[in-house]
Amino acid sequence: MKYNKIWNIKQSQIDEELKAACSGNSVLAVLLKNRGIDTKEKVYAFLHPLKTALLPPEVFTDMEKASQRIKYSIDNKENITIYGDFDADGITSTALLYLTLKQLGANVNYYVPDRAAESHGMNTKALVNIISKRKAKLIITVDCGISNYNEVNFANGFKTDVIITDHHEAPELLPAAYAIINPKAPDSLDSALSVDNIQSLNALAGAGVAFKLACKLLEMYNQKDFVHNILPLAAIGTIGDIVDLTGENRIITAMGLELLKSGKNKGAARLLTESGFTDLSSITSEIITYSVVPKINAAGRLESPITALNLLISEDDEVINTSVKTLNDLNSLRQELCEETFNQAKKLYEENISEHKKSIILFSDDWHIGIIGIVCSKLVESYNKPAFLMTRDSNNSNIIRCSCRSIEGINIHAVLSEHKDLFEGFGGHKMAAGFSFDENKIKFENFKKLLSKTIDDNSQNIDFSKITLNADMELSLEDINFENIEAIEKMQPFGTANPAPVFVMNDLKLNQYKFMGQNSNHLKLFLSKNDALILECIKWNCSDFSMPVNTALDIMFSMRLNIFNDKKSIQLILSDIRSEYLNVLNKNSEIKILDHRNKKDILNQVI
Repeated sequence: MKYNKIWNIKQSQIDEELKAACSGNSVLAVLLKNRGIDTKEKVYAFLHPLKTALLPPEVFTDMEKASQRIKYSIDNKENITIYGDFDADGITSTALLYLTLKQLGANVNYYVPDRAAESHGMNTKALVNIISKRKAKLIITVDCGISNYNEVNFANGFKTDVIITDHHEAPELLPAAYAIINPKAPDSLDSALSVDNIQSLNALAGAGVAFKLACKLLEMYNQKDFVHNILPLAAIGTIGDIVDLTGENRIITAMGLELLKSGKNKGAARLLTESGFTDLSSITSEIITYSVVPKINAAGRLESPITALNLLISEDDEVINTSVKTLNDLNSLRQELCEETFNQAKKLYEENISEHKKSIILFSDDWHIGIIGIVCSKLVESYNKPAFLMTRDSNNSNIIRCSCRSIEGINIHAVLSEHKDLFEGFGGHKMAAGFSFDENKIKFENFKKLLSKTIDDNSQNIDFSKITLNADMELSLEDINFENIEAIEKMQPFGTANPAPVFVMNDLKLNQYKFMGQNSNHLKLFLSKNDALILECIKWNCSDFSMPVNTALDIMFSMRLNIFNDKKSIQLILSDIRSEYLNVLNKNSEIKILDHRNKKDILNQVI
């Protein structure tokens, strides 16, 4: 399928009052207005997250009840187990609460399930171990638990209390936990909160919810300064869970990153320096996204999540060094498996493309449960359709497990909810989810037909051949300057709901291009406008490009500062290129024009 890319440029009119609040910078004023930051007060709060106060933990109605129960356990030396999850959000949630409770003198340990053997959430086999062998009188869940009705009842039957901290969608029937701290659960938040505050709390990651509980406990024991030790973990978990980086999440992330820059968490700092970021002062949310989160996730995807947990809670250099090496090795293996699985899934899809008009639903016994979610995301990016990848459970051959990702306009959680009676378990949110089902109850092919029909019914008004690329505003050549880059940096940290600004510039000319990188899979272009300035542009993961010099083109891009040998320059990172030349090629796709002027030894490429 050929995609019709639509460039949607938001560009608001310049508001003089906002411009004044942005120190006279017109570009920054437009960018903030595009994000709904349209008053002087909102501008100040957004640009100064380190000076903005977080909402108190007591906004959760069960916070007092939960903290008093934990205090009783600490003071009476009861055994406490933190029940976590194996992704970056779950690992950091476990780590920050564990460190907090240890600091307060608790008898505390943790349990993190194995992705392949247990999947997300609580399970009774693990609870038997926690209650009978560890003698836990209190279990605190982090980043899980809200859907574990039966498991909580099981624990209650052994007089073990369960406190749930979670952020996932709450089911109609809530578990009978001692306390529930989950902003999405009914009546979980103070009714006097404003709509903005409720929305901000609803966006918290699991690490953010666990952080709120930790803050309350530290306050109770007059150890509030320890918050600085756990904020970096809350920030990594928040970034890793791809939640909106606005409101509470923006403050948590900004504060946590500032502390990471000073090397506050020894393990995270070592992971960054071993990834090549020796100057921690330059760490951003994007660097955490691409250089820290995947390595933490790799442990839970392919081996034991405890390796990542040990990295984040240890002060021992030997433990940290071993953990870093293991995580780097696992991440390399994860990349190889993802590429291999993606190629297999792509081939399977394209061989049976008529069966996948509005969705991609694939199954293979050979796929690794730990990486099918990543491959789903790559399929969505490639084909602009919801993707479902399934594989067989390694411990029960009757069980099929699935990860799925969606596109804007199709709520994947709502789609799955229509079939919840078929599942052994499912959960997630509108853009990503997972589930399992028993082939003794329904065969894959039958389930595939049901799921495909539901997707069809929920996507009647979606044109899958059209992809909308959003940009904030159109820039002139004069706008490409260091002053604007400095202004844009004030909008950090970037992430969901506050992405790095994207711009458009029209009527440029191609001066030169070349491929770079170890595998020549990245494109560098040099562009000019009115022969006035040469712009250096990069398009990552682009190895298929050919265009004659002097061709006219438009670009969609973000700006960044590039420092090499102490020399500063402006680099444009391209997200798309638009040109009449490319349009002609698309209409005549059987013709490929290669520009080999001034090249040598290319005869074998053209005969």
